[in-house]
Amino acid sequence: MKGHVRKRSDKWCFVLDLGKDETTGKRQQKWFSGFTTKKEAEKAMAEKIVLVRKQKNECT
Repeated sequence: MKGHVRKRSDKWCFVLDLGKDETTGKRQQKWFSGFTTKKEAEKAMAEKIVLVRKQKNECT
């Protein structure tokens, strides 16, 4: 799973690339915003990646 952090106006956000939708073939992304620092957004992104990977493993 990939993700990246970017600055939007005075706040930081990150986006996770969740892969392709099996039925439509379209790319799935999820945005998370409202972080005051880049480091805060990076930490939240790392935690979210771990959480999403755990959820995917439980489903399979």
